[in-house]
Amino acid sequence: MSGSGDGTPKYNCVDCSESFSDKQTLKAHITSKHTSMLACKGCFMMFQTKEDLSDHDCGFLTVQCKKCTMKFRNKPELEEHMLTHISIKRQQAVLHPLQSAVFKPVGAGITRVS
Repeated sequence: MSGSGDGTPKYNCVDCSESFSDKQTLKAHITSKHTSMLACKGCFMMFQTKEDLSDHDCGFLTVQCKKCTMKFRNKPELEEHMLTHISIKRQQAVLHPLQSAVFKPVGAGITRVS
């Protein structure tokens, strides 16, 4: 909070520097304008749109996934992310209830994988 010269308190938004005369108005502003902001996973800088975030060239995101082009700060984060690709692959394969073999849906029928 900072004061204006006339004794009226000013509440400043730290995200966009707009000023408000009371705390309630500032809270309403933050809720409506800044709660849907997106954070860069590398430097945690905030963006209002997906386009702004994707245009952001973060030097901290140096490791890229070869399957979906997402970027990460380090190899352990990439390895954790790769589990999502494995999970998706497993969801696409169906375990036949009467046999131990794994079947993969193909067209209208089911094809044995292993």
